Amino acid sequence: MSFPIDLMATAPTPTQDQIEQTAGTILRGGAGDPFGRMTKPDGGVFDFDDGTIWVQRLSPDTCDAVFKAARATDTFLNVGVGDYAPMQIKGSRAKPPRVFGKAVLISNPAALCSTLRKDMSRRPVVKPDPYDDYVSTDDLSARPPPEPGAEPRLTHDPSGVAAQCETETRNEMAGAHWAVNRTLVSQNPTWGVVWRADLWPDHVKLGMRIVCWRNRATGKLARSKQPLEAWGPFPALAPLSGQGVATK
Repeated sequence: MSFPIDLMATAPTPTQDQIEQTAGTILRGGAGDPFGRMTKPDGGVFDFDDGTIWVQRLSPDTCDAVFKAARATDTFLNVGVGDYAPMQIKGSRAKPPRVFGKAVLISNPAALCSTLRKDMSRRPVVKPDPYDDYVSTDDLSARPPPEPGAEPRLTHDPSGVAAQCETETRNEMAGAHWAVNRTLVSQNPTWGVVWRADLWPDHVKLGMRIVCWRNRATGKLARSKQPLEAWGPFPALAPLSGQGVATK
């Protein structure tokens, strides 16, 4: 099974097309089509498509190419859903927005290989609920669903959960060129007030659904994140703009 690694920027330049062309050339080794299946001399195998590196067999040469591609394109590495930590590459100007979780600093290709091997050897797990952590999106019993479904929409939230979720998220996105587009507040029978938002960067193609609520046991906020597009076993999410009364 392939393991996805996204090259993600935090500035308007380079553009997504520029990222894909530059990274593709580096990943390929400077020759041939910068996209599609790539095989390294030491046995590493991966595909590169639409800004995502799909690793099938990890190798030192693969890690070296990914590290150089991220550094050359000023991107950070994000490995998708769950509690995987985003990776800040030494030499790249891209600092992962806090909404992706606490970043791991990767100083060289060997460190990247070590981190990726650990990530690829396990499934994401549900972490504790302090606000600094994101719960896994693969355990539906541990979080509100990403889709609001038939949950009653709220135009006012006296609990303050929605306002706190929105303020924290917008503060984290400030300066990262990610826009909080549509938000929606609803009442979930299990989780109480739930704030959902669709985040879209202004320079890449991948949008993100953030779900935020208050953990009733601890009183702290908790959040989950999931790409809007289909990702592995997770289906694509319908934009919040098509689901009832939104707050924005």
